[in-house]
Amino acid sequence: MSAGVRLQDLPSELIVEILKELDWRDLLFTCKVLSELSNSLAVWRNLFSTYTSEPGNFPWRRLERPLASYPSTELEHTILRFKSAEIGWTRDDKFPARQRALNLRVPQSRPFHLLEGGRWVLFATTGGSVEYVDLDAKDLVERNLIPTQTSGSSTKIALDIDYSEPVLTFYLALSISTRHEELIQIWKVTLMVEGDNRTGGALSAQKLASFTPDPNRPLEGFSIGGPYIVYYTWLQNHDPETHLAVVNWKDHLGRADHLEPVVGYPMRIISNHLNEKVNAVLFLPKNILFISTSLRTLFYDIQLIPESATFQVPPGPIAPILEHRTTCSLISRPFIHGHLVRFVFSDDASLQGMIIDLGGALPEVQYHKLMDLPSSLFRGVMPCLGYKRGAFTRRSGGIVVFSYAWPEEKDDSSPSIVTKMFSREDWTGRVRGIDELSGRVLLEPFILSKAVIALDFALLYRRQF
Repeated sequence: MSAGVRLQDLPSELIVEILKELDWRDLLFTCKVLSELSNSLAVWRNLFSTYTSEPGNFPWRRLERPLASYPSTELEHTILRFKSAEIGWTRDDKFPARQRALNLRVPQSRPFHLLEGGRWVLFATTGGSVEYVDLDAKDLVERNLIPTQTSGSSTKIALDIDYSEPVLTFYLALSISTRHEELIQIWKVTLMVEGDNRTGGALSAQKLASFTPDPNRPLEGFSIGGPYIVYYTWLQNHDPETHLAVVNWKDHLGRADHLEPVVGYPMRIISNHLNEKVNAVLFLPKNILFISTSLRTLFYDIQLIPESATFQVPPGPIAPILEHRTTCSLISRPFIHGHLVRFVFSDDASLQGMIIDLGGALPEVQYHKLMDLPSSLFRGVMPCLGYKRGAFTRRSGGIVVFSYAWPEEKDDSSPSIVTKMFSREDWTGRVRGIDELSGRVLLEPFILSKAVIALDFALLYRRQF
């Protein structure tokens, strides 16, 4: 009588097809005989493709380079980090999975940006220099991306990721301010792939354009998106008007030599005649300029704004294509998936979700209440907002992580609030960066401290899940 056919007796190709149907947890606990096949590239590529297409997952999950270039061990690590981060965010286990300090060469607090994906953090330094740290590396070494260009100046940064490129590519806008002048530069930054080692690789930068903003108006902020850059200024002597200048830097400012900044160039100007706080000025798909103030949400079609000579204010106000009255004290970055754009914003009493449909002739906007903000916990704090969760630090110690769900998600649980502690040696400040997929949070340093604190919530780094 036949004893039957065991799974390990089947052809390898058939076993791989069976393993493709398993959950990621099942693949972690295969027997010794199946262990080698469960680590095959075909299994983990299929699992990653399945995981990224699951309903309710983050719509912007992307890799730094093509999927075909990843070995199975790196894909396994990536998926386990994603999955263990989902657990770690809401697990009430008192402490993050890991805490590390970034001891930087420049002691004072500096503007920095945690890049989507949680691997790279950029630091703006004095003199127009930009440094970066690879948070996936074993040693958190600060490396130079853009060298020092001038002395006695402050530097701010804004960036725009180009998702059409096969490897990580983004455009970096620098605002370099000295006592005598203001300068804006555009740099293209790309990932230099060095083998298959997950912690390998580096970033390189190429200067593309340089120009001067209005010398008579202090620069309040700026943003970059696609071929456009926008900077907003206000007149001195307490003039309430805020002017926004939209410039097509690719068409008008791209130069072969990049040596001298452009002074005269065409621009599109919008004047805000109400004295309102500007929360965000961002570019959305279909040439839409999105402006969030403390009292309004405005949408402009860039192509409908007349182009004028440098710093020439239009005779009358430019009407937006859509305007909503909204109370907003804080807003997240945009989360874009196809023609849908989402924001999370606070109106002080609650968190609201904004869904913008750009599929029609005009934007269609819906608002959804995501969660209440208890005044006893949220009063006087400045949280960092993500797609499904946010975080802030408490003066009494610890970091508060709160989670919320969008209306279409099949999650019947109430919004959750979890407080976790961390070592506060050489630290005080607030949450300045959150990456939900990797489970990583950055805390800004005290002004006299060198240490930026990186917290990992992915339980992979604790290896207890």
